[in-house]
Amino acid sequence: MTAELEEVGTLVLAAGAGQRYGMDKRQARMASGRTVLEQVLETFGTVGPMRLVLAAGDRDWAQAIQKAHPELEIVLAPPSPTGMGHSLAAGARGLTWKGCLIALADMPFVRRDTAIQVAEAVRQGRERVIPCYRGRRGHPVGFGRLWYASLQLLSGDRGARTVLEAAGEPPQELAVEDPGILEDLDRPADLARLERRQSQATIQATMNGQQTDSREQVQRRGRHQPDPNSPVPANPKRR
Repeated sequence: MTAELEEVGTLVLAAGAGQRYGMDKRQARMASGRTVLEQVLETFGTVGPMRLVLAAGDRDWAQAIQKAHPELEIVLAPPSPTGMGHSLAAGARGLTWKGCLIALADMPFVRRDTAIQVAEAVRQGRERVIPCYRGRRGHPVGFGRLWYASLQLLSGDRGARTVLEAAGEPPQELAVEDPGILEDLDRPADLARLERRQSQATIQATMNGQQTDSREQVQRRGRHQPDPNSPVPANPKRR
């Protein structure tokens, strides 16, 4: 059995530019300097191999992406104005990985550890996995190879949810502390708002870490300080 058959990879759906955004949101620039799509590729590149699904009209851009990411497999989906089901089916054809995550190119705030947790659940044999933040389902969802045939039959606006809700054993819900699994970008204001929230969360996490360090230092000092009620040993007499 080849190593590829045991891998869990990611199918990144990026065939839609996002008309409501006012520009191609896949190429919107984030505070880090990366584009939205670059951030998504950076996050899911930690999971394993990736296949990027672009629109047929993105051929020139696809060549530039391929040059920057030679390890990336790119699929150009035929035009379809009816929804992501068509591009998801195109991307799922020919997959040989043990399992795959379905990631959306307009969700750049998913955390790396979340992607790794979903992938690990699939790697351990779960056939359908969906992350949940405080009871709400989000992305990326994970599938074992048994479901590839169903993904390949999707069309129109019938996305991965159709396969997740198929009859039989329900998907595994994976609780994560990651609001990024719920947040996609529809307008530039969304990106600005989510980057502010991420910055505030980073500052708060840093402050919490500093407070923890300070408490530990105080506790260590306390352990080394003498008890004021303890008798002071007498100095031995010099002879």
